[in-house]
Amino acid sequence: MIQRAPVSQRLVLSRDLNAHGRLFGGTMLAWLDEAGYFFAADVTKYDNLVTVAVDAVEFKLPVVSGARIAFFGEEIRRGK
Repeated sequence: MIQRAPVSQRLVLSRDLNAHGRLFGGTMLAWLDEAGYFFAADVTKYDNLVTVAVDAVEFKLPVVSGARIAFFGEEIRRGK
């Protein structure tokens, strides 16, 4: 089995939670965007990058305080 290192990781803290004790979706999206930047910057060796679009995000399980979230990247294709 191939082991891959995460692009970034986050520890969910109480400040990241909504009134129901679950991670805010917007916080997760910000972390996802940041991890995408780290991955793209590492792959392209270029640091002037912006997110153009995110086609879809599906939240499957609630995330609670103390959880560690790891983000992984995979290059599918490159644009111009």
